[in-house]
Amino acid sequence: MTSSVLRGLVPGFALAIAAACVQAAPSSSELVTGSVPRAGWLCCNMRASHLWLGDRDWISDGNYRFEGAMLVPLGTPMVVMGWLPDKPYDVHLLLAGQPFELGNDYSRDVPPEQFVKRYLATTDPAVRLAAFAPEIRQSIQASRIRIGMTREQVFMALGMPIVSMNARDDAPYLRYWTHRTGEFWITFANDRVTRVDTDTTTRAEVLDE
Repeated sequence: MTSSVLRGLVPGFALAIAAACVQAAPSSSELVTGSVPRAGWLCCNMRASHLWLGDRDWISDGNYRFEGAMLVPLGTPMVVMGWLPDKPYDVHLLLAGQPFELGNDYSRDVPPEQFVKRYLATTDPAVRLAAFAPEIRQSIQASRIRIGMTREQVFMALGMPIVSMNARDDAPYLRYWTHRTGEFWITFANDRVTRVDTDTTTRAEVLDE
């Protein structure tokens, strides 16, 4: 059930439904981490929701810009707590010391170790961000892109592309979404953005011109 549906329900009933969906976080002894480093930094800007989990926030690899989402900025200190062996699509994290789950919602043929490594930076990306030109830095901090940005800067601003919808991270075209219907295509040449194709509304959401 979506948050828009919940907002249309009687408040007490909506809260009861949300409460019924809350699941307690597993203990650290139940979690596995495979070959993933335990600590680093969040690679890129990601959005989190507090709707369902109660004691922790949810981040999806879709990274939709849904109403009420909280922006977790790149460079946030990140500790990988692990995942349950029977639920490898939900990775438990600490971000700036607070509990989160990172959900592999759209690329489930990617093993959990490979999935979480896409979001765990082993050097602080905020240091890289500080070295960029002011207009590039401001766009990234606002989760927006510009023509001429590098691929690295796009990833910082928008998050990692969904694996199931993109053949490779270094492909000449990448597909992203702002919402389930807000699709946009980014064209690269020599690893720089040359074009963004989308509708007028989505263009205004993601592109600084």
